[in-house]
Amino acid sequence: MTEPNRASELFDAADKELAAMSQDALRWRYYAARVAAMLGVSIEQMAREVEDAIERDRAAEQAHRPDSAPSE
Repeated sequence: MTEPNRASELFDAADKELAAMSQDALRWRYYAARVAAMLGVSIEQMAREVEDAIERDRAAEQAHRPDSAPSE
């Protein structure tokens, strides 16, 4: 297989993945809006709460990661 063909295949695969991710994002946005309405909060408030929770999880993961041991 030639390099241009391989590159074309990789771009096509990436485009398909991006399209699938976009569709998933639309689905989650739809359901998030429904859940936010059920909870009586705005979608923006729910998004902030989700982002805060993700940031807390990331911080907790980093706090529990062992530091790299110094080389001897």
